[in-house]
Amino acid sequence: MNLSSSNTDSEGLGKLLIKKGKRKRNRTGKRKRKQFGDLPGDCLSLVYQSLKSSTDYNSFGLVCRHWLHVQNNIHESLWDIAYSNSGLRKNTCIGPENFSIILSKLSIRFKQLKVLCLTGVSEVVTDQRIIDIGREVLAKCCTSLKEINLGDCRLMTDKGLEVLAKCCTSLEKIGLAYCQLITDEGLEVLARYCASLKTDVLGHCERITDKGLDSISLSVTGTDSGICFLIQNYSKLHALNIACCSRVTGIGFFGCPKTLTCVDAFDVPKLTIEGIKAITSGGGIKSLRLSGNAVNNEAVITISKSCPVLKQLELEFCHGIQLEGWKDIGLYCTNLKALYVVDCPKLCHLGVQALCNGCDKLSFLFADSCNDYALDLFKRTRPNVHLLMCSTR
Repeated sequence: MNLSSSNTDSEGLGKLLIKKGKRKRNRTGKRKRKQFGDLPGDCLSLVYQSLKSSTDYNSFGLVCRHWLHVQNNIHESLWDIAYSNSGLRKNTCIGPENFSIILSKLSIRFKQLKVLCLTGVSEVVTDQRIIDIGREVLAKCCTSLKEINLGDCRLMTDKGLEVLAKCCTSLEKIGLAYCQLITDEGLEVLARYCASLKTDVLGHCERITDKGLDSISLSVTGTDSGICFLIQNYSKLHALNIACCSRVTGIGFFGCPKTLTCVDAFDVPKLTIEGIKAITSGGGIKSLRLSGNAVNNEAVITISKSCPVLKQLELEFCHGIQLEGWKDIGLYCTNLKALYVVDCPKLCHLGVQALCNGCDKLSFLFADSCNDYALDLFKRTRPNVHLLMCSTR
């Protein structure tokens, strides 16, 4: 019986099988093993997302082209502050003139960027360099950005911010701390184009005034149709930091949405009692930080009664809060879990007792101006509360 085949050039089937077996042994000597480069993309994605070292994180794509492709498709953060020792931050050979080119190429490379942190390279971030990157590049490559941190970019102005806002319309958080050239016009531009903005950090922005904040609050509540289109996208705003904003009084918060749950108004020298009432007018504040002479008994009473869901309260250098104020906190802040009292000299042992008798859900208390008697009293009465006190003798 003839077992020949046209595909085997008239060789017998047995000879062909033996020949193939020999060829396999001659090439490998043993069964071939899969290499790391053969891992599927899903597995490599999990490996990449589990990396802790910045060195490993940045060199992941150097293994092979497959790994580089995986990195490009899932990398979500560029120059994140958590990896401040890597990339452009550490490379002193990269001059300001190359910044636009570098950021453009990286924006094109990483298709899924969600976080862009320029805090560590603030000295090269200017309006012109943002413009040099090109609106077309930003619009195509940064549409998925959720967070931009421009902290300490002191040369950034409203013009550069407008370019970013127009291209990065999906922003949910922006940090502008120490951007001292940003004005109220910059806030209006942000609100006009960033529909999903939830968190805005404006600390040390000395040119921001209540006019800008007022535009936010008026438009959110819809009381002024002429301004509403500017800030209507701030309806999801939940956190606002105005620490050290020297031209803000707080009145611009009037009518703020209930979604606003976190406000940091530390060291705002022009903050007034009316401003504090405006900050709490939405009724949704859960975390509040205040300082200064404007925080007195009247302010504390307003906070206690207007913020039923308040969970964390920080009061610093509030010399105007007397016994009645501490009693109101104990009586009305029933959901308060953490209370920080720093340099509030009128917190006496009776005030501590009032806090002890109220604030049923309190789990943490820090105070630096209590005597030993008040400290011992609180410990005996509320043993489940974690105390951190600097007692005075």
